[in-house]
Amino acid sequence: MSKKALSILWTLTGIVALGLLALTITIVIQTGALAETGIPGQVTDSTGAVVLLHAEPSRTATVITILEAQAALTVTDSQREDDVLWYQVQTEAGQGWVLARYVVVETQ
Repeated sequence: MSKKALSILWTLTGIVALGLLALTITIVIQTGALAETGIPGQVTDSTGAVVLLHAEPSRTATVITILEAQAALTVTDSQREDDVLWYQVQTEAGQGWVLARYVVVETQ
Protein backbone atom coordinates (compact mmCIF):
# COMPACT_ATOMS: atom_id res chain seq x y z
CA MET A 1 0.00 0.00 0.00
CA SER A 2 1.31 3.47 -0.81
CA LYS A 3 2.04 6.12 1.79
CA LYS A 4 -0.86 8.21 0.47
CA ALA A 5 -3.32 5.31 0.82
CA LEU A 6 -2.09 4.63 4.37
CA SER A 7 -2.47 8.32 5.23
CA ILE A 8 -6.06 8.33 3.95
CA LEU A 9 -6.81 5.12 5.84
CA TRP A 10 -5.46 6.57 9.11
CA THR A 11 -7.44 9.79 8.57
CA LEU A 12 -10.66 7.81 8.03
CA THR A 13 -9.94 5.69 11.10
CA GLY A 14 -9.51 8.86 13.17
CA ILE A 15 -12.78 10.32 11.87
CA VAL A 16 -14.65 7.11 12.70
CA ALA A 17 -13.10 7.02 16.18
CA LEU A 18 -14.16 10.63 16.84
CA GLY A 19 -17.66 9.84 15.61
CA LEU A 20 -17.92 6.85 17.97
CA LEU A 21 -16.67 8.98 20.86
CA ALA A 22 -19.29 11.65 20.12
CA LEU A 23 -22.01 8.98 19.97
CA THR A 24 -20.89 7.49 23.28
CA ILE A 25 -20.94 10.90 24.98
CA THR A 26 -24.43 11.59 23.60
CA ILE A 27 -25.73 8.27 24.93
CA VAL A 28 -24.22 8.89 28.37
CA ILE A 29 -25.77 12.37 28.56
CA GLN A 30 -29.18 11.09 27.48
CA THR A 31 -29.04 8.19 29.93
CA GLY A 32 -28.13 10.55 32.76
CA ALA A 33 -31.02 12.84 31.88
CA LEU A 34 -33.39 9.88 31.80
CA ALA A 35 -32.22 8.71 35.22
CA GLU A 36 -32.89 12.18 36.66
CA THR A 37 -36.44 12.33 35.28
CA GLY A 38 -37.38 8.70 35.81
CA ILE A 39 -38.18 5.76 33.59
CA PRO A 40 -41.75 5.40 32.29
CA GLY A 41 -43.52 2.14 32.93
CA GLN A 42 -46.80 0.54 33.93
CA VAL A 43 -48.27 -1.96 36.34
CA THR A 44 -48.32 -5.44 34.87
CA ASP A 45 -51.35 -7.67 35.28
CA SER A 46 -49.72 -10.90 34.12
CA THR A 47 -49.94 -12.50 37.56
CA GLY A 48 -53.45 -11.36 38.43
CA ALA A 49 -52.16 -10.20 41.82
CA VAL A 50 -53.31 -7.10 43.68
CA VAL A 51 -50.50 -4.55 43.32
CA LEU A 52 -49.99 -2.39 46.39
CA LEU A 53 -48.24 0.98 46.54
CA HIS A 54 -46.31 1.03 49.84
CA ALA A 55 -44.95 3.98 51.82
CA GLU A 56 -41.59 2.18 52.23
CA PRO A 57 -39.86 -0.70 50.40
CA SER A 58 -41.28 -3.39 52.68
CA ARG A 59 -44.27 -5.74 52.59
CA THR A 60 -45.14 -4.61 56.13
CA ALA A 61 -45.05 -0.87 55.29
CA THR A 62 -48.20 1.22 55.19
CA VAL A 63 -50.21 0.68 52.00
CA ILE A 64 -50.92 3.96 50.23
CA THR A 65 -53.27 2.53 47.61
CA ILE A 66 -53.99 -0.38 45.29
CA LEU A 67 -52.71 0.15 41.75
CA GLU A 68 -54.85 -0.90 38.82
CA ALA A 69 -53.49 -3.12 36.08
CA GLN A 70 -51.88 -1.13 33.26
CA ALA A 71 -51.69 2.01 35.44
CA ALA A 72 -49.00 4.38 34.20
CA LEU A 73 -46.11 5.17 36.51
CA THR A 74 -42.59 6.53 36.53
CA VAL A 75 -39.78 4.59 38.20
CA THR A 76 -37.55 7.03 40.09
CA ASP A 77 -35.40 4.71 42.22
CA SER A 78 -34.84 1.09 43.20
CA GLN A 79 -33.82 -0.70 46.36
CA ARG A 80 -33.26 -4.28 47.39
CA GLU A 81 -34.72 -5.34 50.75
CA ASP A 82 -34.37 -8.94 51.95
CA ASP A 83 -33.42 -10.08 48.42
CA VAL A 84 -36.57 -8.50 46.98
CA LEU A 85 -36.28 -5.69 44.42
CA TRP A 86 -38.53 -2.67 44.95
CA TYR A 87 -39.11 0.31 42.66
CA GLN A 88 -39.88 3.76 43.95
CA VAL A 89 -42.55 5.07 41.61
CA GLN A 90 -44.59 8.16 40.96
CA THR A 91 -48.23 7.50 40.04
CA GLU A 92 -51.41 9.55 39.79
CA ALA A 93 -52.14 8.31 43.32
CA GLY A 94 -48.82 9.62 44.64
CA GLN A 95 -45.29 8.41 45.27
CA GLY A 96 -44.40 5.13 46.93
CA TRP A 97 -42.77 1.73 46.56
CA VAL A 98 -43.97 -1.28 44.58
CA LEU A 99 -42.50 -4.75 44.09
CA ALA A 100 -40.46 -4.63 40.88
CA ARG A 101 -41.95 -7.87 39.58
CA TYR A 102 -45.27 -6.02 39.09
CA VAL A 103 -43.75 -3.27 36.94
CA VAL A 104 -42.91 -3.29 33.26
CA VAL A 105 -40.58 -0.47 32.25
CA GLU A 106 -40.68 0.98 28.77
CA THR A 107 -37.60 0.49 26.66
CA GLN A 108 -36.48 2.90 24.01
